[in-house]
Amino acid sequence: MICKSFSLLKSRLPNSNEEGTESDGSLGGYLYVVMPLPCISNSRYMNEDHYCKIFQASGFKLMASKSSPKLAFHIFRRLTSPPPKASFPKSKLRDGPALNNFTIVL
Repeated sequence: MICKSFSLLKSRLPNSNEEGTESDGSLGGYLYVVMPLPCISNSRYMNEDHYCKIFQASGFKLMASKSSPKLAFHIFRRLTSPPPKASFPKSKLRDGPALNNFTIVL
């Protein structure tokens, strides 16, 4: 699921130096992430707070977020100083029969 989700985010953006190079999704220190809403709101292993902590541990600070009925939109900005090392193993945050198994593991 992670590879699929992040592969959907990858896009080819032209720039002045190399036409059509792969983008890492980061533009000017900002990272724009669009995820299916159920990955965050309907997962056993993920919620909004946990999701943002993972990005913060990866060196990004949440600047803005919103959601539509099907998608979650987040804008993160790269931190100037490296964050302390943190790990995020797969751990259940909530349980229920209709929840999905989306997770991000660091």
